Amino acid sequence: FPSDLIQKAIDARPRGLPNDPLIAGQDLAWGGSDPNYCCLTHGLDAWSLEGIEVPGEQTRDPEVMVAHLASILGRMYYPAGNPAGMKITHMFMDAAGSANVIARRLGELGYSNITLVNFAGHSLNMKMDRNIRAQIIRGVKEYMEAGAGIGISKSLEADLKNIQKVKTIPLQFEDKDLIRKRLKR
Repeated sequence: FPSDLIQKAIDARPRGLPNDPLIAGQDLAWGGSDPNYCCLTHGLDAWSLEGIEVPGEQTRDPEVMVAHLASILGRMYYPAGNPAGMKITHMFMDAAGSANVIARRLGELGYSNITLVNFAGHSLNMKMDRNIRAQIIRGVKEYMEAGAGIGISKSLEADLKNIQKVKTIPLQFEDKDLIRKRLKR
């Protein structure tokens, strides 16, 4: 991601339209040292609602993560320009580890607005993107190019600047562990 695109997205403060869905992206840590992280977007607004972080060490038991996610899905959020507030329309969740158990349990609790995402799975267009991870990273760049605003985060900025392409056609990015090794986190 070019530095000027990142800075433009950090400086942007778009507001979602009242009928834009509130989308949550949930990355699960599986009890490790990385945090579980939920980001929220409302239209081109990915800046006005802070992400929700739960320490990975606290979630070795899937039921603990179920309780955290039920709380996240059940509360009201107030993105910029939406004083009436809204609940999460849909949550996309990392499909690794015990995600199926967590998603099934949330379904039993009445939350049917969750889609599991296998980042290594087939993209919508395999000639363009090697896997879903590449499709999503390309989509994030297009989202930022469309005028999206993102929150100020040195970690996010470093992640965006440091991800490297391995192949252009189909688009493929380096393994997450290589980025982690290079950033030492």
